[in-house]
Amino acid sequence: MIDNESTELRVIDGGRTDAWIVEQHKLPFRKGKPKIFRTKKSGAFWSFSMWISEEDKYFTKSLKTDDLNDALDKAEALYIEVQTTVKEGRKATKISLTAMIDRYLDYQQNRVTKRLIKSDRFGTIKSRILILLRFFPKNKSVSAIKGADFMEYTEFRQGEGVQLYTIVQERAELKSFFKWALHQTYISPHQLPMFEEIRNVRANKRTDFLTREYQACYQALRRMIRDEVNPRRKKDIEIFRNFFLIMGNSGIRFAEMRRVKWRFVRNTYKFKTDDAHPDGIAEIYLPADMTKTGVDRTVIATAVPYLKRLRDLYDDPESDDFIFANLKNGKSLSKQFYYRHWDMMLKEAELDERFPKLTIYSLRHYYATMKMLKGVPIYDLSLTLGCSVVYIEQHYSHVRSPQVAERISRMGSKEKSMTEIIPF
Repeated sequence: MIDNESTELRVIDGGRTDAWIVEQHKLPFRKGKPKIFRTKKSGAFWSFSMWISEEDKYFTKSLKTDDLNDALDKAEALYIEVQTTVKEGRKATKISLTAMIDRYLDYQQNRVTKRLIKSDRFGTIKSRILILLRFFPKNKSVSAIKGADFMEYTEFRQGEGVQLYTIVQERAELKSFFKWALHQTYISPHQLPMFEEIRNVRANKRTDFLTREYQACYQALRRMIRDEVNPRRKKDIEIFRNFFLIMGNSGIRFAEMRRVKWRFVRNTYKFKTDDAHPDGIAEIYLPADMTKTGVDRTVIATAVPYLKRLRDLYDDPESDDFIFANLKNGKSLSKQFYYRHWDMMLKEAELDERFPKLTIYSLRHYYATMKMLKGVPIYDLSLTLGCSVVYIEQHYSHVRSPQVAERISRMGSKEKSMTEIIPF
């Protein structure tokens, strides 16, 4: 039997405190205390509401009818549907796309705290997932998303000027996000993204320095130091010049370089071969907790004189100091410091209008390219760069052909032996 109440009551229904019920009918089901009701705001139209203890919230939905008997029939069918959904372990209440993204990012941030992923990786995840807020209408309900909606994603991103290789990476990230949402029962399997097929997508060629451009930047930095009259700013430029040269002669990632300390600069030595680097090499150890891959590695850097000059600039720093430190507080220099001086250098070198623009990452690419041209085997290069052989194959295949021919034609090998330790 249906309980009819026409008394006007102030209630909190579905989180809304402005719902004044003018008429309600309770359904003959104990669990969730379901009811249909009308409010002053809804007028003659009926709505359905029930409490879902498993989700600790109300489920509320308009029945889109002003007929009482029709509303009761719809409410009973909806009650059974909601109960079935909950029993299957799925969410019955709606969640907005924004809210689901926030929860996913909280989950990923927690993984950073547990050191399961790097903070840089979290930044990449966040930037890629937030694209959905532009792709879908604002405050779109997750329940309204269909897997087929993603067939338009590639065209959408191409319209924003994004290359296919990047889009493929983004799509993989979105698949991971929605698999997590499925596991959390926010979505159903049919809502998993369906993307159009993309074949034979090659990795983007990194923006590379030409040798003359690298030299132009180096010469520009010398002029900037020469012309600067303010002692503090002159020292800043000198620090940046050594950063530029160490980066270009080590291939270390920007984020990794900012965390290098003096105690990580290990052995320095020379080889006794005619073609060995005249200044010798330095071994820079990178612990696992500061590398992108989470694996420690030793970088072989032809940067001995620049490291010595940098140490002199900091007046014989402590072993636990950053090699690129803020002169005031000893903390690692901010990204803005590097970006500001990078733009100043490009302008002085008359490369500020170059397209595509040279970036700090271009130094790592320049290092890899130069080593490939000098015949360094890909496996050896992968060890010092901290990336896979496959990655190098994809990004530097255009450099390899002459070196392959030269190596295949060799009749023998020369053993390189260390003969001199360089004091550091």
